Amino acid sequence: MNLLYFSTRYSIINAVIIVNIVDVKNISFVDFGLNHIVSIEQTWYDNSAFSYIDTARPDNGFHLIASGRAVYTDTVGRELFAKEGDVIYLPKGKKYEVRFSSDGQFVKCILINFVLRDADGKEILLSEDIIRLCNDKSGELLNKFQKISLIYKTKLDRLSIKIEFLKLIKNIVSLSSEMNDFTVANCGEFIRKNYAERISVPDLAKKCHLSETTFRKRFKEHYLMTATEFIIKSKLDVACEMLRSSEISVEEISNFLGFYDNSYFYKVMKKHKGITPAAYRKKYR
Repeated sequence: MNLLYFSTRYSIINAVIIVNIVDVKNISFVDFGLNHIVSIEQTWYDNSAFSYIDTARPDNGFHLIASGRAVYTDTVGRELFAKEGDVIYLPKGKKYEVRFSSDGQFVKCILINFVLRDADGKEILLSEDIIRLCNDKSGELLNKFQKISLIYKTKLDRLSIKIEFLKLIKNIVSLSSEMNDFTVANCGEFIRKNYAERISVPDLAKKCHLSETTFRKRFKEHYLMTATEFIIKSKLDVACEMLRSSEISVEEISNFLGFYDNSYFYKVMKKHKGITPAAYRKKYR
């Protein structure tokens, strides 16, 4: 894919760079090099903010929220909320703003900036979007972030930083795998069992701990239809059964199945079944 990166240091366009997207769970199996690892310990006041809206992010980042909370908002309004212990991936080339909040006076974070390249020198991203990788419940990752920060500040050799960074990635992959018990593969069963709920694609993406873009792509590859189409199909299968076998009113069926309103139920039924709910009931009873 082509991504246009902007330099925040010189306020000019760097280049159009071809990059590969590699899932964080597979990063251990990629022959890659690490470049430009920089560690920054951050302290933010409550309700303070930092912006990459005007210029895109110049490198990748792992952002650990050591205390407090943060919300990341991109240029199309997508939000990701992070709490204490969350490790957030910030992709190179992304434009966004992050706002910090705390019940106390400060928010503490550690940011590690880096560039990933494969054996051919091609850049690697872990996602096109900002995503939550895992949560550091035990505090183990905090210790590793702090160690990398200490090595960086004391200007020890770059190899030491790379070794510790590789260990950090290994731990992130392990915790990410533990967090990803809810996967795209079992989304179908979840949707079918919860047909009466108002299930949204963003909510499903969050359950799978994937960006919405990645989730939509993987869902369609797995089920050969979009997540929205699958949700509607599951609801309409139940709706048709209720129309055929019960005296429940169309409006009650619409409400029960979590459609936004009665007219939307009619519209969806007409579009996907070629017939209105009332006409379907009349035809098949």
